Amino acid sequence: MRRAGAVSALARAVALVVVAAASGACTHSTVRGLAPVRPELFDRTGRVEVGAYGAAYNANGTVLAVKSGQGIGAVSSGGKVRLVTPPGSHAVEYAWMPSGDALLIAEGPASTGQLDVLRLDGTSLGAVPLNPSFSVGSGYGMAVSPDGRRAVVVAEDAQALGGPERLHLKGVDLATGAVTELGPRAVHAPRYVDGDHVLVTAWSPSQKADRAEVVTVSTGAVRVVSAAGEAADALGPVLGPGNRVWLVYATDKAVWAVPVAGGQRVRLGAVPKGATAVAVDPFGTQALLAERNRDAEQLRALTLRGLPSTGGGGG
Repeated sequence: MRRAGAVSALARAVALVVVAAASGACTHSTVRGLAPVRPELFDRTGRVEVGAYGAAYNANGTVLAVKSGQGIGAVSSGGKVRLVTPPGSHAVEYAWMPSGDALLIAEGPASTGQLDVLRLDGTSLGAVPLNPSFSVGSGYGMAVSPDGRRAVVVAEDAQALGGPERLHLKGVDLATGAVTELGPRAVHAPRYVDGDHVLVTAWSPSQKADRAEVVTVSTGAVRVVSAAGEAADALGPVLGPGNRVWLVYATDKAVWAVPVAGGQRVRLGAVPKGATAVAVDPFGTQALLAERNRDAEQLRALTLRGLPSTGGGGG
């Protein structure tokens, strides 16, 4: 993708992003934690076309962003993927901007020295030069803060010998491109919970498996969310009844939600044998399952039980 030209062009792009973030926040707040499952996103069998993977819902749950062999795409109806990135790009990772109508894009495996912001129709809102530059490898996740001003990106250390320790979390100021090392290593799939907390999937050496954790961005402090001794993948924060925030993660058998402040977990649904839960909609009403379809991955919707209005339940 094209590099940004003048600094003034970048400033205008970031200003547009921030304005869009404010607009998206207003739309989001009117929902008040209630949203229907959206069958129109999928085909008649509740699936997305074969070959899409790495999916995530936008802030209103109305569009899916996905990866494919051709780049980064969007699904808004009928399970059909429309490419957002231009032909010939090497886009390997994305994150939704808070507005829900633009994506932050990273190319890989070698660093281009920048991140790009694209509308869903492919038009550019500008680029963010990285200072210093780093590689995202084949794409292990990134997320944009609720105010649209910062991002966390999983970088890959090309000099590492392999294993989860090669992955580490970096912060990017989207106005200046300044990059900071945030500390946590062996993490992937970050999702902002609020301006200073990120839900991640992290490798646990003691249990030799992944688990869901919350990282405090400003301090690097870590809090484990998933159950002890249980392999788990973080899916994201969701807004339940009464504007209550829950943290959702999945094991190989079920999708679970835990109140953001801690407490008893709630079982939202069963994960069928041979499937993996990869995403959850912003209101905890629907998860996406990844399944094999011959030699390619297939995504399908899983309707979840409703979140309780108070307390927890289910063990």
